[in-house]
Amino acid sequence: MYLLCINIKMPIIDIKSPQVKSGFYLLIKIVIAVLCGIYLYKRLFGFDISLYKDLFKQSLKTNWWMLLVAVLLIFANWGIETVKWKFLIKNIEQLSFFKAFSAVMGGVAVSSFTPNRVGEFAGRMLFLKNKLDPRVVALSVIGSTSQVIMTFFLGITGFFLFVNSDPWVGAMLGKWTKVSFIVIPIIIIIIFWSLPLFFRKLKVWFKSNKHINYFFEGISFLNISGLTYISFLSFFRYSIFLSQYILVLSFFNVGMLWWQFIVFVPAIFFVQTVVPTFAIAEIGVRMTAAMAVLRFTNVPEIQIVAACLLVWIINLMIPSIIGAFALFLTKFTAKE
Repeated sequence: MYLLCINIKMPIIDIKSPQVKSGFYLLIKIVIAVLCGIYLYKRLFGFDISLYKDLFKQSLKTNWWMLLVAVLLIFANWGIETVKWKFLIKNIEQLSFFKAFSAVMGGVAVSSFTPNRVGEFAGRMLFLKNKLDPRVVALSVIGSTSQVIMTFFLGITGFFLFVNSDPWVGAMLGKWTKVSFIVIPIIIIIIFWSLPLFFRKLKVWFKSNKHINYFFEGISFLNISGLTYISFLSFFRYSIFLSQYILVLSFFNVGMLWWQFIVFVPAIFFVQTVVPTFAIAEIGVRMTAAMAVLRFTNVPEIQIVAACLLVWIINLMIPSIIGAFALFLTKFTAKE
């Protein structure tokens, strides 16, 4: 009796080969595009858009230029964010403006379907040579934090003025709540401006742990002048999406006075900032915050909802579509 031995040689897959990496990145692109598309479709068509068609057509006849300016400001808004991100990672990797802009847009696409937009960092890092650099994560967090602080600081100012513009709201909140509107921003600003020094100390304390030290190294690149620069960029970006919101409200003929725009719109941003949101509920939270504030201006609800939906389309949906295309058209490389 003879035993027949068959020697079958299984092919060995080299996970570091360019073909495998290319296929892996293609899979990531497809997954991101599908999830982004599903999210945008469900959010947009979760509303009965037909209710706002007549209002949109009527506004478009006379105020078309306001909508055009608001849409064009998309590139100014995210262009400033691109300059800020380029500055933050300049000591780690030098990017052209076009590639950095593509990375920022890609981050928007990924963040559109992730809770609290946490996927924004991952989307941007796909465009870098070292896609798992913790220093980039740390610096990206600082950039996002500067924007949140600017929105919070200017928003709480508008919210304070909003509270004092209505005796009923002011009486409901009380004196100490109003005092906190001044104290809390000051504390947050002091903490933010102390971050570089704090992380330099941590870097010294954890110098024996190379992984933690490597993470702190990113933030230690910053100094006071660097924080000042990104804070100014955050302020300019805030001014742009404030202008976009005002333009969209004016597009729908809400009939608000100029001082109401300056007070109530930052108050809306403040409420949106302090309320934790998840991707699937973000539009609803935005609309609820806007209606809670603008109800004191006697603006019809249909105009508020239409404005919130249009702002969401301009500031999230269109950039997400641009980001999805940027992801597909960019050939990713990896650091060996």
